[in-house]
Amino acid sequence: MMMAETEYSTIFHGLLLRRMETLLERISPAADRIPTDVEIQARHILQYSLSWPNAWPVTRQLLLALAPKMEQAGHRDDWASYLQSGFHLSGTNRDWGAKAALAYHIGYIHQTRARYKQAKKFLQLSADLYSDLGNTEGYAEATNRLAYVARLEGRNDEAAALARLALSHLDGKAFGRQFSYFVLGAVKLDLEEWPAAADYFSKSLAICRLYPDQKRLIALRSGNLGTAYYFWGRFKEAEVRFEEAIMLFGQINDIVHVAVMEMNLGNIYLDEGQPQDALTLYDRAGQVLHMVNDEHHLGLLYLNYGRAYRELEEYALSTQYLLNSAARWNRIGHSYWLAKACYELGVTYQMDQANSMAVAQFNNAAKVLDEGPEDDSYQEIRLLISNALASVEVG
Repeated sequence: MMMAETEYSTIFHGLLLRRMETLLERISPAADRIPTDVEIQARHILQYSLSWPNAWPVTRQLLLALAPKMEQAGHRDDWASYLQSGFHLSGTNRDWGAKAALAYHIGYIHQTRARYKQAKKFLQLSADLYSDLGNTEGYAEATNRLAYVARLEGRNDEAAALARLALSHLDGKAFGRQFSYFVLGAVKLDLEEWPAAADYFSKSLAICRLYPDQKRLIALRSGNLGTAYYFWGRFKEAEVRFEEAIMLFGQINDIVHVAVMEMNLGNIYLDEGQPQDALTLYDRAGQVLHMVNDEHHLGLLYLNYGRAYRELEEYALSTQYLLNSAARWNRIGHSYWLAKACYELGVTYQMDQANSMAVAQFNNAAKVLDEGPEDDSYQEIRLLISNALASVEVG
């Protein structure tokens, strides 16, 4: 006797639910990574469960358990489609808590891809939903992420205000304060107030170290502190922080942040007069950053390549990389880094005796800043450009 179609459907859906529950048992919140077979099976099962509304209670658990792990493993647009489907399904089910969390994760992916307008849209929605739910920790996290996006866009006054707003919603012992301190440190970094930046990053790191299972955040904040030390000229202390971050990120298989920290370590080698050693690290970092299409860090990487090849007097390669960096920053829409890339390109032309081209790039850099937002953190680059124009002989 043949089974009716409804019987097949019942059996299939029952198997699907049991398989999702089994996968959830294998995704430990404390685990550093997702086993490869779990990731493959989860993607396959989600293709079915996201089209079956009755499975939403288990599907939401699987999505939310996977989200931070997938981002950590470097998945971006290939994972975003699952989050988007879950986001829409959460609205259908009036599951506002899941919708707030999924909006946050979608916004985070847009941030990593330098799609800041979309990032702000989803992060603001996340913050609003968390506020409506009375979830102060969720609200503060989304607000801090909005603050960080503002900082990435070069709007430091807004970034600091949002970070302080998030702090005002957290009690004195809340873990989320580490994120606010990080953003405030990043703003001080842009203002070139190195001791203040290091102080904020140290506060953030100290909070994270109280939670040994937060290995990824400890690594991030150690790297942030290393960046402050680097710009402060305290290279040895910076190197210690970057190496700790690389070790911790490697332990949890966070390949993207390993690459970022290797680039940072390469910058120390470059500033210490070892451009070839710096290039070795840049090459290694570039393989990963290209794989995940991390536009922001690729813009920084290409700028650093340009500086390194200039030190080696390979001006054609320096020019190529700096033009690429400028194109990326123009596409992203970041005035400071576009101006910085134009300035570095002008320095390369000047060293290659192409003075008229150098002047053109220095003027481009000044124009970018004049047309961009007013920000105190731009004063140093303006001074560099002014001094560079005064130093070029044309004729």
